[in-house]
Amino acid sequence: MRRSLLGPSVLAFFLLTGPVPSRGFVKEACQSMKELSLSFIPSALKPKDSARRNTIEFARILLTDQFLSREFAKNPYLAAYIYFKHLAQTPGIQEGLAGTPAEKSTMAKIATEYFILAQKELGKSALQEDMAILDGVIEKALKNSDQAQYILGRFDGVDQNLDVDGMRKVTNTKWRLTKDRFKAMTHQLAALPKTLKRIKDLVDQELAAEKLDGLLWSHWGFHNENQRLGYRMRPWDKVPLSEIGPRQVEHFTPEEFANIARAAMEIEIPIQGYSFQSGNGLRTILPSLSRFMGLHAEEHNFRLENGRDYCHGGWCSEENRHSGALARVSKALTGRDPDKSNPNQVASVPVTDDGALYHLDSRGSTEWNASSGYFVLGGHASGPLLAFVKNFLRDEIKHATIIGGARKYLLGDRPNNRLWAHIKKALNELKEQGGERAGGNFITNPVTIIEAVFTHVWVEYRMRQYISTLPLRTLQEVFDFEKELPKFDALPVDPALLSQYQADVERNSILRKALSRWPEDQRRRALEQNSFEAKYGSEIEQAILNSFGGFVGAEIPGSPQDQMIRQKIDTFALESVNPSLIRQVLIDRLRDYQIRNNSFSKQLTQIAVSAH
Repeated sequence: MRRSLLGPSVLAFFLLTGPVPSRGFVKEACQSMKELSLSFIPSALKPKDSARRNTIEFARILLTDQFLSREFAKNPYLAAYIYFKHLAQTPGIQEGLAGTPAEKSTMAKIATEYFILAQKELGKSALQEDMAILDGVIEKALKNSDQAQYILGRFDGVDQNLDVDGMRKVTNTKWRLTKDRFKAMTHQLAALPKTLKRIKDLVDQELAAEKLDGLLWSHWGFHNENQRLGYRMRPWDKVPLSEIGPRQVEHFTPEEFANIARAAMEIEIPIQGYSFQSGNGLRTILPSLSRFMGLHAEEHNFRLENGRDYCHGGWCSEENRHSGALARVSKALTGRDPDKSNPNQVASVPVTDDGALYHLDSRGSTEWNASSGYFVLGGHASGPLLAFVKNFLRDEIKHATIIGGARKYLLGDRPNNRLWAHIKKALNELKEQGGERAGGNFITNPVTIIEAVFTHVWVEYRMRQYISTLPLRTLQEVFDFEKELPKFDALPVDPALLSQYQADVERNSILRKALSRWPEDQRRRALEQNSFEAKYGSEIEQAILNSFGGFVGAEIPGSPQDQMIRQKIDTFALESVNPSLIRQVLIDRLRDYQIRNNSFSKQLTQIAVSAH
């Protein structure tokens, strides 16, 4: 028998043999019963144990209800009543309760004595009235909860898991079309054109080249101007959580909004594992990106053993603040703390060229999915909630931009190849994660799926537009600057292995400089342009200064000054011996100037970082 049963067992003995206890003893006994009941609800779940998963989800719906929580504070014996009537006697739920059959039997006997005690203290009629009120509240809570309906298999009193012949159906998802869901979905569908317009406008605003330039250059800043806090961790806008509420969710239910936030939270929880995954996996193919993402295996293990702060890289520092903030958003919308017992699992990445390139696409796909997901939430948010969502969104956009730039630097501009790699990874993730995230309710309804597909397409369109404008000279400076990368304390490593890693680093450096992984036509043109610029570098600089004013005033892509400079470049190129080459050289120099002189970097000295 569990140790927690000892107190109630002693109480039962006194109830059977002694006088009626005092009122204070009644309250203490009721509180003990509440704690005992809650202890039998499983807190640790096996990934594929559906009975226990259903039980804890069902119990969460009941025992985190705000009204019920207040009633517990006044009458703690109600916890026992919920346990026995609504958990222990509900098919499909009782199987997942914690405790052995003997322990559950003992619980039943003890609870009987508690109810006798409560009846003596409160009176039979008062107790029955409380129970009736409680039944009504619970029935309403269950009726209004899609998740409870999924677990119970209900829809208007009909078991939806039975087909017309009464045979049990096998279902692969928990999604069910309840009346409330149908009503909300109809409202969401009616607002779909407006929502898609809002999402498109938000994508266009956040993926403007002016903003992306600063985010890309922050990779250079992290390594070369690390004393500036904004390069170590992108600043967040301060949004008081007390100002966030369900009324700021538009054309969407707060519950579904919170489900998506919860799924994102579950994915974000093991961020240190992801950071190690990238820091170690990319260490030989692109060392600067590896350092931005995380640490090497021996450094990671040293910090774990010595209890040091793990997040060194900018990516880790920024992502590490997401899961907690997402949990707070979910609670602000639903009044409940989200379950954190089902985090995503992290796989290792082999330190090989193929392994690193596959991981780069995997990480790029994840950033694409994450930013698209936050864009969808942004399309349904307003006020402080929208401002808070933008904090997550801009972190993901930054990381997607850096990963996209790194891929172009390593492999050339191959947008369709990149898209296909991202789609394959996304579909694989959806297959593996769709039924696991947010209790199986990550993918909620067809209207949301339409919004998600539209958003992914539009984000991809804008990102490939931007990546195509990134000059090779800029990418070389962003990812292959001359400054030596820092070294950290580490556990001992086999010298032969370290020697192999160093050889791979040097080999990959040669491959990058030779553009060996680029498509042959792109490689040929890029090397021809490099040769031209090396030969006529001083003449090019003089022309930029004399004919284009050093590009001063054209720092913002798409601005009137930028457009005027581009028209001048077209005219200037037509008068040259090799118009196409001259134009490309000057356009690349203009984009290089804009990225290096981005507005984000200029503002950093006036911004303080907040991790919230």
